[in-house]
Amino acid sequence: MNTVVTSKENILKKSQEFVMEHGIAAINMRSVAKACGVAVGSIYSYFPSKTALLQEIVGEIWKDIFQMQFVADETYLFSSYIEWLYQAIANGNQKYHGFLKLHAICFVQETEKEDGKQAMYAYWQHLQAKIKTILEKDTMVLENAFDQNMTKEQFIEMIFLLLITMVQQEQGDCKALLEMISRCIYQ
Repeated sequence: MNTVVTSKENILKKSQEFVMEHGIAAINMRSVAKACGVAVGSIYSYFPSKTALLQEIVGEIWKDIFQMQFVADETYLFSSYIEWLYQAIANGNQKYHGFLKLHAICFVQETEKEDGKQAMYAYWQHLQAKIKTILEKDTMVLENAFDQNMTKEQFIEMIFLLLITMVQQEQGDCKALLEMISRCIYQ
């Protein structure tokens, strides 16, 4: 039997462990209560719905995936960050059994779909904002790389979508993506 868990933090920690073992699709109030060794009502006292619980779990998993910070060299190459980001997300996706693909599905299936979708997009917007910061610090980017036909924001959104798709498809690496970035902004 599991040790009784009585705090929100401990519930989230046990939930993360549960996701590592069973995947995020297996999360529900009963499974979390069982993993924590408490009654279902105890989980509801911290999380009013499954969607609220999922939002918190997903946030904790994203924090875990990105606990290791990107260390930029003196040139702050955007492509180096994308390579690091790909590896971090791929490692997290493996650690949490297909988390990236399934977390979107879990949110969309919930009754509070709009809240779940907004939370998912908030995580993704946060990542895209970080990507933009790194891009803007890269002194090697060509001056004319962006214009009204392809803005920085459009470029980042395309790179992000390709990156997420490659992780979901479990590509072995992101060399093709890095080559495309190089041809677009460095050459």
